[in-house]
Amino acid sequence: MAKGKSKDTKIKPLEDQPVKPCKPSKAEQLALAVEAVTHDMITPPLELFHDPAKDTWAKVYVNDHYENWLVSSKSFRMLLERRMREEMGCMPKKSEVKDALRQIEGTALYDSPEQDVYLRTALHKIDSKPDRIFIDLCNAPWSTVEITPKGWTLQSSGTSPVKFRRFEGMHALPEPWEGGVNELQKLWDFVNVQDRNHQILVLAWLVAALRPSGPYPILCMTGSQGSAKTTSQTFLRNLVDPNITGVRQAPRDERDLSISAMHSHIQGFDNFSCISNWLSDALCRLATGTGFATRKLYTDDDQIFFQGCRPIMLNGISQLAERADLCDRMIIIPLPKITARKAHGQMLSQFVKDRYRIFGGLLSACSTALKNFPKVRKEEREKDELPRMADFACWAIAAAPALGFTREEFLAAYEANRQELRFVSLEHATAVQGVIDWFNSDNRYHSPKNRNEWTGTCKDLLDAVGTGQYGLHGMTPRLLAAELKRAEPNLETVGLKWEELKRQAGTGRRIHKLARIVPVEVKITPTNGECENWLKHYMMKPRLAADVVAQSKFTQTATIEAAKALGIFVAPETGQSWQQACWSAVTV
Repeated sequence: MAKGKSKDTKIKPLEDQPVKPCKPSKAEQLALAVEAVTHDMITPPLELFHDPAKDTWAKVYVNDHYENWLVSSKSFRMLLERRMREEMGCMPKKSEVKDALRQIEGTALYDSPEQDVYLRTALHKIDSKPDRIFIDLCNAPWSTVEITPKGWTLQSSGTSPVKFRRFEGMHALPEPWEGGVNELQKLWDFVNVQDRNHQILVLAWLVAALRPSGPYPILCMTGSQGSAKTTSQTFLRNLVDPNITGVRQAPRDERDLSISAMHSHIQGFDNFSCISNWLSDALCRLATGTGFATRKLYTDDDQIFFQGCRPIMLNGISQLAERADLCDRMIIIPLPKITARKAHGQMLSQFVKDRYRIFGGLLSACSTALKNFPKVRKEEREKDELPRMADFACWAIAAAPALGFTREEFLAAYEANRQELRFVSLEHATAVQGVIDWFNSDNRYHSPKNRNEWTGTCKDLLDAVGTGQYGLHGMTPRLLAAELKRAEPNLETVGLKWEELKRQAGTGRRIHKLARIVPVEVKITPTNGECENWLKHYMMKPRLAADVVAQSKFTQTATIEAAKALGIFVAPETGQSWQQACWSAVTV
């Protein structure tokens, strides 16, 4: 080859040239990162699902256990950013994270199953198998307690068939130890309830609060300052649904109440002076089951929904229940004043030691209730003796053997509590109490018929009663009709009945009837003792008692002797019947 001539180069074929790897585009990197998060790169794979409200969820394996996260939550977004950084080799942009979240949400909503998500407690049903209750302990490994008719066991997060959610502020329940009736009696070292009947009702409320579905009675504790109302309710809550707030201030409106119901199982409200009408109605709905809807923040059309019921605790110095519908759903527990006090820190440290077995005793009672509930509900329905809040009563009766009381003791305590609340409701209904006093007055009419029955419009009633003597200032016929209608069930407690009759022909005015009745639950027998006890039982005035006796089916002797025992001396004159003598004694 001549000097200075270039060397002849041979061009290699295209197929023999080395191929440089192409860097994936941003879109491809994003798709790979999402695939890594949801499937292959996580062991075990991520489980996506959505709830009936169309919120999207992910069951994530974290630190050797499973947790349920909202796809829109901060925790899931941070997990996604971390996996995307590992796949893409750099920190993803905000827009890329948003695109990935939208893709995952779409998969969870349209390509994944729908599952219910529960708060603290859940009921699980499988075909014909017995019901099971699961309780979220809210501890770090996301453990749960499974309650069956045969007992209870601890479950890990991976074996629980139900999905739970958690909110900030929820505290952990203790891992329970085996406990029974004796362990439950330790509760009264921390809760200032000394009366046996009240202890029965508090235990029944606690076991009902562990039940996933209501209705639930409202537990109201009253007492003077220093009676440990707040402390007692905080200890009770720590056995079912401990929270950072314990009991808190009253909600300002229904939106506050609905948000509180969404974020905690037990609703505890502290230091009431009175309960407004709107809050009374809202608490009634929440105790027995209702739906709340409120607008989602930063949106125009989206709403947040809550459907269900919650256990509720209230406390205050004075009597809080005034309206009849709230009284009908309430258990009132008056607390005695504490004479020998203990340091709060000492009580708290002792409670931390004892709560494991107390909680275990409640779980055992819940298991007993699951076992007995179907049979008890059937038997009680056949007896037709169930009070208001019938499901609560059946659940308490079913759990009674494990709580240390009998069916009869519970029903007696519950009925006595409800009876007291009926009288309290009537005492606070000023207009209704005025009508009762007017109807029972001695100088209204002179004929027996009119003394036992009044018929007319509410305007006629208002005109007859007047507004001065009986406290009906500012009352209108419409308001009076509403008050009497609300108090209708409680009027029977004092032997009166309020009815709406047909409209008057020609005028269309609504006619009402107020009449004296003989209470159906009392058996009347023609004996002196039974007659006297019947009169005393309803705490009627002596003159009113003779009035009722005269129109009843008591014998002459029993009536006159019972009237004498009450200080009413009936002495028939010549040609006068003993009924007429009773009326004469009344009108003296």
